[in-house]
Parts: sequence; structure tokens; C-alpha cells
Amino acid sequence: MTARPFVANVVKIEYFGTTGFYNWAVIHHCNWSGASPSVAALDSFATTLGTLWGTDMKAEYGSALFLNTVTITDLTNALGNQGVASPNIAGTAASANTAQNAAILVNYPSSIRYRGGHPRSYYPGAASNTLADDTHWNSTLITNVGTYLTALQNDYNTLTSGGTTLAGQCAVSYVTAGAPRVTPLVMNIAPGSYTVEARIASQRRRIGRK
Repeated sequence: MTARPFVANVVKIEYFGTTGFYNWAVIHHCNWSGASPSVAALDSFATTLGTLWGTDMKAEYGSALFLNTVTITDLTNALGNQGVASPNIAGTAASANTAQNAAILVNYPSSIRYRGGHPRSYYPGAASNTLADDTHWNSTLITNVGTYLTALQNDYNTLTSGGTTLAGQCAVSYVTAGAPRVTPLVMNIAPGSYTVEARIASQRRRIGRK
């Protein structure tokens, strides 16, 4: 597989976890400014972001779901550093999680037209007590996930360590019209620019998505 081109002044933020016997992951990208990110700075960012999950999201999941690691990689060049935190945070909801194929869909707006329509994130399906009915999350979950995303985007715009500052969430496009881009397209995502969908989604299209 051909290696992807570098993306100057951008980090990839990967949230990795497990739910029962299955793995899950959420991947974001973020601009950075200032000094080139050191391992220590990236470790610090990863630790803070993992802590935020524990503050705002663990209560939405049953105890079988864990956020295991947060990994942040500088995509600027081949010498870009990588930082890791291992929060190992378990969900604290009293009820069990929904089906493994269920997901919470977050849409982000984009002024760029491309196949797929716009950037999105798929979070693992939450605990069963967050359901409004068989196909929708309840309003409390939507509000709570929004609270998390607002705080997360604030961190993506303000965290500073070792002379490096995170400078805003973005999305990265590596392909256009089915062909690799010579230079990846970076699409900035403004704070507060997201929609948490009420309909239960699935990356595997077993339930349906918007």
C-alpha cells in the first residue's frame, strides 16, 4: 500500500477502545502552530483528551466499553513525533451497551464538495438507557455528546505544551475523483460546527445512516 503524503502542521488524533470482544476507534485531525510537537507535548495533549472522555462520555456507556488509548501523531513529515496516553476508562452507565453495530453519528459541515458529502465521526453505540426508541437516541444523550464535543473542540483550539498549540479541528482529504491527491486537502472545522444525529447509525449500514 502506498504511503499517504505528509500533511504540514496537522496531527492525527486516534481514540482506541474495546467494547466486549470488539475494537472501536474514532479518528480526528487537528491543526497545530508554534514549535514542532515534541513527544512530551503530544503525550500531554493525549492525556488531557483522555481525561475529557472520562469527564463527559464515560457515563453514556456501560462497563463493557473502554477507552484504552489516545494516540497523537504529527503528520508534518517522516520525522513527526507520536504521543500516547493509556487512560483505560470504563463506562459507568447502569445499563448494558446497545448492539455492537450501533453508532452515534456526528456530522461536520464542509464548504468543499466531494464524495461522501462532509466529514463525520462514528462513536460507539451508547448504553441502552439512552434510547428514545428502537431507532433513535434520546435527547439527553444528544445534549451530553454535544457538551463533550464543545469541550473537545475548545481543547483542539487552545491546548498548549512545550511551545506547541493545537490550532483547531480539521478534516483531511487524501483522494479526489478516486485518485490520490498530490497535496492533501485540509478542511478546517469551526468550533461549534457539528450535528449529533438522533437516528442510530452504523458504519456497516445494518441500521442505516444519514
